[in-house]
Amino acid sequence: MDQPEGEVNDSGSSYPICKCGSKAVIKTASTTKNHGRRFYTCVNYVNEANRGCNFFRWVESDFCGCGDRVMSMLLAWQNDLKSERAMEVFKCKMQLAEYKSKIEVDYANFELKLERVENKYRWMQLKFRVAVACCWCLVAVMLCFPYCNGFASRLMLSS
Repeated sequence: MDQPEGEVNDSGSSYPICKCGSKAVIKTASTTKNHGRRFYTCVNYVNEANRGCNFFRWVESDFCGCGDRVMSMLLAWQNDLKSERAMEVFKCKMQLAEYKSKIEVDYANFELKLERVENKYRWMQLKFRVAVACCWCLVAVMLCFPYCNGFASRLMLSS
């Protein structure tokens, strides 16, 4: 993207003279870092390997009209992406908070169910112990009953 040679450039100043003694030309950078930025270079500049007399100077107005448009579009796109990312992060945080509250509610319900089951188990254990104690008492009474019954019948006969 060469600028046609003329006495005055876009910014109103004259073109500088390169080390060869020729009037410098304006080219537009296409690198990632300086894409769209204009610079003065030697008229004999061909590429990075063949740079003429190595004359280089940035043009005072950093970007040509195309570069300004591209940069503004890129910045707008970057801002849109940042906004979209922020919305996605916000949505993820909201979902995470929702899942967390559901898990906390489920955990509390589980704790209550576990407590109920433990209480039911303790109650059944107590009933079992009472039943075993009653059985032992009944066995003891039945084992003692023949002796007690015979003693009681002798007491009745003797009186």
